[in-house]
Amino acid sequence: GKRIRTETEGRIWVLDFEKGMLTTINPTDKTYTEMSLKDLKEAQKQAMAWMSDLRAQMEENMKTMPPESKAAMQKKLDALPAGMFGEEAPAKITVKATGKKETINGFACTEYEVYENGDLTTRYWLAPSVSTKAFDAYQKELSEWLEGMGPLGANRLREWEHIRDHGFPIKVTRVKPSAGKLSFDREILGVEEKSLDEALFKPPK
Repeated sequence: GKRIRTETEGRIWVLDFEKGMLTTINPTDKTYTEMSLKDLKEAQKQAMAWMSDLRAQMEENMKTMPPESKAAMQKKLDALPAGMFGEEAPAKITVKATGKKETINGFACTEYEVYENGDLTTRYWLAPSVSTKAFDAYQKELSEWLEGMGPLGANRLREWEHIRDHGFPIKVTRVKPSAGKLSFDREILGVEEKSLDEALFKPPK
């Protein structure tokens, strides 16, 4: 259904879009926390409002700074990612097929580049042989929930709409840092479609 379980070292996250809940599980400590997606989004909105007030205060302080200090501060502000202070400025996204083909972990892939406002941001290696149906449903739910949440929001997911018909993302490289200094490489080692135990989406007893 509309649920996803993500496992990393030391943490498990269960996003349940039907109940509107995020459950975070710590298997080592045998603890878990639950938070509604509504509360989580409200907390993010409050953080964005705080950041917006902070920017206004910084700009006010800059008025009395010496020219060199003012220029240095402005440079730091300009380097921050779009949306950091709450402004909504969706990027214009374009996709280019490079024509390069590569077999990655057994998947025949074609490379695509994503540009935001003309700047190269992400490289995708997409496998047309893998169904995107389940992943597409997850991306849609996540995009709707994250809408308007600044640098954590849907801007980072809108590019999926432009590449979804070309195949499943086996390898993704974020070329241009986002949300500060965040850049990443993600590679899929395997894909399997099967029925999942209901217990996977609940905290262990």
